[in-house]
Amino acid sequence: MTRDDATAVVGRVVELLQDLADVPIETLRSIAQESSVTHAVQLTEALLQLTPSGSSAGWLRCLLSELLFIAGRPADSVATVAALPQGAVAPSVAGSAAVAEVLSGALLHPHSAEASARRRLRAVAGDIDRDPAAIAAASVMADCQARAGDMEEALHWSRLVAHHADLVPSPFWSMHLLVEAAARLADAGEDAEAEKLAERVRARWDRAPYPGIEAALARVQAKVLIQRGLWSPLNRQVNDVAAAATPERGERLHAPLLLAQLSIAAVYAGDLPTAQTRIEACRRLLPERGAAVWDTRHAPEVPWAELLWEECDGGPKRAVHRLTRLARDPRAPLVRLFATVPGAAAWAARIAVDAGQRGLARHIGAVTEDVRARQPVRAALSAEHVRGVLDRDPVALARAATQHRHAWARARAASDLAASLEDRAGPPPAWQSEPGRHRGSWHVVPAAQPERDDGGQESGWEALSGREQQVARLAAAGLTNRQIASRVHCSVHTVNFHLRSVFRKLKITSRVEIGRHLASEARAHPTG
Repeated sequence: MTRDDATAVVGRVVELLQDLADVPIETLRSIAQESSVTHAVQLTEALLQLTPSGSSAGWLRCLLSELLFIAGRPADSVATVAALPQGAVAPSVAGSAAVAEVLSGALLHPHSAEASARRRLRAVAGDIDRDPAAIAAASVMADCQARAGDMEEALHWSRLVAHHADLVPSPFWSMHLLVEAAARLADAGEDAEAEKLAERVRARWDRAPYPGIEAALARVQAKVLIQRGLWSPLNRQVNDVAAAATPERGERLHAPLLLAQLSIAAVYAGDLPTAQTRIEACRRLLPERGAAVWDTRHAPEVPWAELLWEECDGGPKRAVHRLTRLARDPRAPLVRLFATVPGAAAWAARIAVDAGQRGLARHIGAVTEDVRARQPVRAALSAEHVRGVLDRDPVALARAATQHRHAWARARAASDLAASLEDRAGPPPAWQSEPGRHRGSWHVVPAAQPERDDGGQESGWEALSGREQQVARLAAAGLTNRQIASRVHCSVHTVNFHLRSVFRKLKITSRVEIGRHLASEARAHPTG
């Protein structure tokens, strides 16, 4: 915050202190938006010390609980509302305090969160519009069901929350509940519904700006764009929000999750330097007490971003090591990851198979089947993709490569199909291979150019880098990935990386179609 900003904030504080009892809470929220969350917490605490029992003390405590929640301090948020005098506050204050208690308590005690939420809902006999805390409990139920891999049930609760969230007296808690529902809708692939809900939040935020909400909206937008395969334009559209997400700002609720989403998008787009920058910024913004709060939320973007970066930075062995830790976690984070990130289960299965970790591969297959049992329609294609990887079934992989809605999952399935066909064809002749040239190595090769065509994505043969064109020609000539790797002196993983980029830019799903592009290119640019 600049000196001028500080002077302006101090001036407004002086105005508030002249008649604090009559100051509307909206003015204090405006100060919170103009300052950092950390500064706003200090300011609100100072005001509470000046008027510990005034008529505005109740709302000040509610404001402080909100700010502490945004700062990743749920225990302090609960302690703040617990200090409210019993029975001596307005109903709106009591309602907001109860919402803070429910949501912060769910972060602090994830194992008992569902049982506590069910008790709150039973107390109102399903009539949640009478109790703001019951609306918050419905949001906790949605998150618990998503954590268990039951996205259908999670969507039921999320839609219930979206219908009643306007009844929550605090603008922040209302917006937070809505944007969390939008994020779960996006995770389930309900893009249009998620966008409509985010638009509702944006309209409200425009009238009552509040720290943390803009990052939450950008996170939903990132989820939707990733689902649609618009990875490069995503970074441009939310860059300003991401740039403002600094430790000094103190927003540790949604900002780390946004940065994780941006790291995922950068990996998908092949922009590995940006992926590294984003994941490092995400780690810096995790709550001060470490990642414990986010581990309990099982926000799928954080472990997914970490897994992708582990493979990019350290190769399959490091990714397998992290996967093994996640598989042994009694909180079962892989369940939510596989239920909400298309292609993640098949990616994990491929990593385990390639590393020779048959036990891990079988565990991944079992988790995938458990997810399909909970949502047989929604998870059917992902489960078939995993089965295709584990059984080397080209028919299953071909279906996944053509029917996946998610662009990255389609590309992964196409790559897995090519690998399966190569395995069936057997190893290349000895004279075509160069042992030791690429085995055991890992090369990070970022995308040569950003994407720009429809909606900002570059496409077509001319969009390919020189190395991508070389790999594409060899693939079209019938060489396997191992043979291509030997020819261009890189690893098989790097060849896979280039081919995924070729498939994306040419908007194709098979090697056969590369030949068609080559023929079209030859007709368009004949040589004398």
